Amino acid sequence: MRMLARAAAATAMTLAASTAALAFPDRPVQLLVPWAAGGGMDAVMRIFAAGYEAELKQPVNVINRTGGGGLTGHTAIATATPDGYTVGGISPEISFFKTLGLGDITIESVDSFSRVSLIPAGVTVKVDSPMKTAADYIKAVKDNPKGTFMASGTGVGGSWHIA
Repeated sequence: MRMLARAAAATAMTLAASTAALAFPDRPVQLLVPWAAGGGMDAVMRIFAAGYEAELKQPVNVINRTGGGGLTGHTAIATATPDGYTVGGISPEISFFKTLGLGDITIESVDSFSRVSLIPAGVTVKVDSPMKTAADYIKAVKDNPKGTFMASGTGVGGSWHIA
């Protein structure tokens, strides 16, 4: 009789766990983006969030966690409760934080399940620029004094810096 009661209790617990698993998600999901709103990754993650929301039939809230050259957001992703309600977009910078002494997280700190996009680094110039190749650009920078050219990108260890 005790074995039968134990088996019934085990079956009830298994069914309850299965029902809970089938109910996912039963509340909104957070999608953390370690970069500012309006940037490349933010734009891609917002498109992803719209499709993810339609699939989950739950709101997917995009939350930009900026700062520290991506360290703040990547750390928030890596340390989130692994319950499926907080997911995030990681970028190549996660590979450099520890090597550069900026933080302790690495690519092994997260479970990656999909590549959403590939945003290559590049150099752009005005369409009417005399520089037509990367070699032209490099020569122009070397041949001109400091302050002649302006550039933008990420901080030390950022993907654009590494590129």
